[in-house]
Amino acid sequence: MSEFQLFPTTHWSLVARAGEDPSVAQRDALGDLLRKYLPAFRTYVISKYRIDRDRADDLVSGFVASRVVEKNLIGKAELGRGKFRNFLMTALERYSIDQFREESAQKRGGDRSGEDISEHADRLGDGEADPSAEFDAGWARQVVRQAIDRMRDATATTRPDLWGVFDDRVIGPAFDGDTPTAYDDLIRRLGFKDEGQAANALQTAKRIFSRILRGVVAEYAMTADEVDEEVGVLLSALGGR
Repeated sequence: MSEFQLFPTTHWSLVARAGEDPSVAQRDALGDLLRKYLPAFRTYVISKYRIDRDRADDLVSGFVASRVVEKNLIGKAELGRGKFRNFLMTALERYSIDQFREESAQKRGGDRSGEDISEHADRLGDGEADPSAEFDAGWARQVVRQAIDRMRDATATTRPDLWGVFDDRVIGPAFDGDTPTAYDDLIRRLGFKDEGQAANALQTAKRIFSRILRGVVAEYAMTADEVDEEVGVLLSALGGR
């Protein structure tokens, strides 16, 4: 969804652990980081360089192996030098360009002066998505989905009325393009007394989801102000249902 153009900053304590000397804790932290970013890496290179998924997977795997692991890229990240996602995007872009140029040079017998695919990467045509926005959007969807899973775990069994009204009036329309379920149908299916009670339940569900989403975002943001800003953007994309 194009409205999800937000990429929460990574919690720097996790980054710090991933950049320490090799250890079990370091490997666990690094693995956690990679699991979070791999989908966004793939989306970014597909969008930026117009390559297929298999080629993107090869490129991302090479980046992780030769830059993130072998050269301890995470250890070079510095607090106060900008957003961690931008640090990663820049490193991935430089690696990708190096790879494309090396491949082009091999095809030309070692001559690196010719044109290569990276030179066309930023020439967007009408209607084409900005790769950086696609990178942000993919991660934002992942964050929201994580919050939705936690919301389901918290309410589906103990408060099926709250989960039901939230799923039908917010989640389905926002993510699947469904038409919001009419309140008359929700009253019959979920046992509400009237439309007012159903509407109040929806507001309660939204407040619960807002707290859960804030908790997820707080795992990545560095300050309370960042949490407020990021949650506000995400909730605006889900609002008005």
